[in-house]
Amino acid sequence: MSEQIIYLNGKAFRDWRTFAKELKRVLCLDDSVNVLNANVLNDVLYGGYGILSYRVPYTIVWRNFQRCKKVIPEDVLAEMCALFLDNPYITLVYE
Repeated sequence: MSEQIIYLNGKAFRDWRTFAKELKRVLCLDDSVNVLNANVLNDVLYGGYGILSYRVPYTIVWRNFQRCKKVIPEDVLAEMCALFLDNPYITLVYE
């Protein structure tokens, strides 16, 4: 089985609310999942929700990352990146 690849579109968000909306879209999460809650989002990224299998490695390709660097405050962008970088099951690729 090959590793799952998820494409995150950096043009689709500019803050936490729209970031959460894009994650819900690409991960096929139910509307009831509150990914604005940090604990919930962390659980989701470990898998077992939406299209992610539980604790199975996957890759997130963050498209249009340079655009995000221009429109999202540096501290907020660092928090967004840390969600992925701190998770041992995620390989993060910037495009």
